[in-house]
Amino acid sequence: MRSVRVADMRIGLFACGDSPCGGISRRIPWKGVEGRTLALLRNAGAFSWLCRLTQRQESCPGGGGGWCGVAIYHLSVKAVSRAGGRSATAAAAYRSASLIADTRTGEIHDYQRRGGVAASFIVAPAGAVWAQDRSALWNAAEAAEKRKDAKVAREYQLALPHELTPEERRALAREFAEALCERYGVAADVAIHAPSREGDERNWHAHILTTTRAVTPDGLGAKTRALDVSTTARVEVEVLRALWEERANEHLARAGHGVEIDRRSHVDRDLSIAPSEHVGVHATQMQRRSKAGVDRVAIDPETAARNAAEIARRPWQVLNLITAEKAVFTRQDVARALHRAGIDEPAAFQAALAQVMGSDAVVSLPARGRKEGEIFTTRALLAVETEMARSADYLAAGREDRFEPARIEAALSRRPELAEEQRAAVRHVCGPEQIASVVGLAGAGKSTMLGAAREAWAAAGYRVRGAALAGKAAEGLEASSGISSRTLASWQLAWANGRDKLGRRDVLVIDEAGMVSSRQLARFVEAARLAGAKLVLVGDPEQLQPIGPGAGFRALSERTGFLELQMIRRQREAWQREASVAFGTRNTRVGLEAYRANGAIHFTADGAAAQARLVADYLADRIAHPADTRVALAYTRAEVRALNDAVRDHLRAAGELTDEAGFTSASAGRLTFAAGDRIVFLRNDRELKVKNGTLGTVHAAAEGRLAVTLDDGRDVTIDEDRYAMVDHGYATTIHKSQGATVDRSFVLASSGLDRHLTYVAMTRHREAVGLYAGADVFRDFEALAARLERGRVKASVLDYLGEAPERAGLQPGDRPVPLLEPQRVFAQTLGEIGREAAEDRLTKRLAKQGYGLEAVFADPEAVAVRLRAMFNRPDGRSGEIAHRLATQPEMFGELRGRRRRLLGDDRERREARAALPAVASRVRTLLGEWEETYSHAVSREERRRTLAKVEIPGLSEAAQDFLREYRAVSREAGEALIAGTLRTEEGRGVMEEFRAVSAAAQERGGASPGGIGAYAFLELPGMDRKCAVALGETVMAIRGLDRDQGRIAHEQERAQVRELDRTRRRGLERDGPSLEL
Repeated sequence: MRSVRVADMRIGLFACGDSPCGGISRRIPWKGVEGRTLALLRNAGAFSWLCRLTQRQESCPGGGGGWCGVAIYHLSVKAVSRAGGRSATAAAAYRSASLIADTRTGEIHDYQRRGGVAASFIVAPAGAVWAQDRSALWNAAEAAEKRKDAKVAREYQLALPHELTPEERRALAREFAEALCERYGVAADVAIHAPSREGDERNWHAHILTTTRAVTPDGLGAKTRALDVSTTARVEVEVLRALWEERANEHLARAGHGVEIDRRSHVDRDLSIAPSEHVGVHATQMQRRSKAGVDRVAIDPETAARNAAEIARRPWQVLNLITAEKAVFTRQDVARALHRAGIDEPAAFQAALAQVMGSDAVVSLPARGRKEGEIFTTRALLAVETEMARSADYLAAGREDRFEPARIEAALSRRPELAEEQRAAVRHVCGPEQIASVVGLAGAGKSTMLGAAREAWAAAGYRVRGAALAGKAAEGLEASSGISSRTLASWQLAWANGRDKLGRRDVLVIDEAGMVSSRQLARFVEAARLAGAKLVLVGDPEQLQPIGPGAGFRALSERTGFLELQMIRRQREAWQREASVAFGTRNTRVGLEAYRANGAIHFTADGAAAQARLVADYLADRIAHPADTRVALAYTRAEVRALNDAVRDHLRAAGELTDEAGFTSASAGRLTFAAGDRIVFLRNDRELKVKNGTLGTVHAAAEGRLAVTLDDGRDVTIDEDRYAMVDHGYATTIHKSQGATVDRSFVLASSGLDRHLTYVAMTRHREAVGLYAGADVFRDFEALAARLERGRVKASVLDYLGEAPERAGLQPGDRPVPLLEPQRVFAQTLGEIGREAAEDRLTKRLAKQGYGLEAVFADPEAVAVRLRAMFNRPDGRSGEIAHRLATQPEMFGELRGRRRRLLGDDRERREARAALPAVASRVRTLLGEWEETYSHAVSREERRRTLAKVEIPGLSEAAQDFLREYRAVSREAGEALIAGTLRTEEGRGVMEEFRAVSAAAQERGGASPGGIGAYAFLELPGMDRKCAVALGETVMAIRGLDRDQGRIAHEQERAQVRELDRTRRRGLERDGPSLEL
């Protein structure tokens, strides 16, 4: 074993020969100024780095690096106001390329010859047939307003994903328009515009004009004020932003695209890289007319230039964007980030890519297979995960007999209901190691087991503390096990303020640990190590994956060992328990088939019908089992909203919801509640003692005030001014349901589901679960199973530094030890190597001939130091620096001579200025050579590293035996041995091993045929001559054997073909065509 210092850390490795290792959209204060775009909707830059794995891309690093990307987010809202000289009729005619005669003014707005309108249509409330007439609708809107400054319409402008087909874009725009109509009771006139010939070909966008009054079957009704009143406008804006994000992402996922839009600004992410900005229709028109003084369209190239400069100065910001959700990444991930930042010009793109990849922060990791490609992480994440691993190893080795076996058995004796595997788990977590992990399938009784363990810990005088990522999960841990619990964030805040620190007689239990990112989990592992506390991790890596980077729980449980609970106890029926095991062991299709066989999967004509069927079954169950608990589950908040609204509509029609009162929710906008309504709390609140996900029932409702009985029996009262994070609680997202248990659940199938979400959704119930799917998304069961069994496993840095955990699905087990390991982590970054080579050349050039600065500057040594500091990155700035030196030399230092007040420069200074062009030219040449040398050195090193990362696979025992025998006999006997071996299936497998070794050796050695011998291996770090010669001889023997077996196999195939031809000629072929008589 040897170690190499990487980022001031010692990393132990066990293999010989390997060395380890986004214009800025700023948040503007709220403005409700008439006619202006709502400030909170001006967030055009949005990144989404949620990486997803498809089933066939499950080996992609980082949990799906091959299926990630971003589409632009843009949504703006503005009023069409007479105060600005605008009219609804003119706006509608222009947007839809139609003719409308304004009956109020007598004007005729004719835009029928206007091009670029891909589609236009009107969406109106049910029964309002008259509103489908565009002219009638907008003339009515104009006639309804009397004020000269009246708002006659409201316009929403949306950037449509260019990845969608025309039909898909139309469906998305229609769905969002329908949502606006349903929310405000208005009519919506939709026009989809194609990109202009002069503009960006991806600039598909939609204009949606809505009335400012409710539309009824008989005409226009009352004004809709939600977006005009300051007390509700802010909430409405946030709701609309989230609504558009969810609808667009749902359609992108349904179409099979791995891109998402994200409404968050870069300011929210503490980033100064400017996102590309959506260029509006007016700016495009002004650009076409080359209108003087207008530079809105120029923002994109300017933004790209600023981004390139910002990345050159701080390349770590791009890495921070990527590693916010991925522990490992590829060069393609970086390229996507740069393109998304608007850096498309080839030279600028290559320079930015070199800046990021050459950053000191980037660390190269070995690929898990020869087809995986280059894998990278950052030094920060490498340090986080390796330090986490080191702390976990320390805890695992720190054995202390803290808990007497008698106390453990006494606690178990008081729990006769525990199964044997639960008892084994209690003994495991109460063992002498300072870290213990339990991997339990959903419904396997983890919480019950922890309750018994708590009793044993408490009897031994230990303080037991609990933690979970989500407040609801912490609440569930405390309720089911009796362990006082709070969220991980709450613990971190307390520790930062010097409170509630861990001690030697503490046991910290982290529940649902599989949802915790490596970064966050590392802090708790370190805290336990420093305090000498015991750490217990409980979770299931197959359930919901961490949002942040890495999969710390899986990596640590595989590293330090774990006990697994596999017996399901939550479901009553045996076949359901078996299905839960299938879901938890990646056999999603098997689990789905069990529920299909028992009539629990329901297919309908489309998604709307699926929702209707789910709601009908939910309400029927409510009548049939009034004392039972139930929940409807969906993937997106939009689907949850639709389900909640549909349930409430039926309850209202049945007379169960009366005397409804309004309540402004910070998450869902203006809602109504009545006594008997189900409600869900969406934010932790210590004063109310509620958590994100806490459920309850409203027992009294007044305007802006609700009295609620929580499901745990407590009564709380909330005021919208004090606590407004609530929503209706009949349905919830699958994410919020992890850790929950109900009697019956009703699951809406969505194209966004994967095997992890399906596992959670299909295992929340005790009695029954139903899955509802629309045939417009899932044409049949095969399509449903194929979509729901996709995996999105997250990868950790530790997966690439040590043994590959088979549970991660990243590498098969039982692999022979490689003949030659790939070089894992390199001691120097590409940037360091490039600078070292360039500095060496510069030093030699300057030794022969200096800059010539002494002819210009009074202190040439100081100026030389400043110039040398500029020779540090290949950013193409040589021309700029030389130009500044020639035109603004005072920026670099004081010139020779002096400037007299009346007579000007003296002779010495005039001579200095005369010498400036030659000196600037010299500096330009040296800088150019520096950059060229840097680039060549980086390119050479990249090629060398590409070869060094190729693994020469090991040989099985059978292949090793054959090789020994082959090398011991003559050439003729060796050929006979090969021929005999090729006749058996096992023998052909052995020969395939030799072929793989030969190909890998050739690839590792480069293009030169002689480059794969001993001399090539001698250059490897840590390789002595004897080892290199032995390895070279082995590889050369295998290459010779591979050539022989290829020739012999070819000869055998030709012999078989000749024999088959002879058989056919004799008419003896049994499978030949028959003759009909």
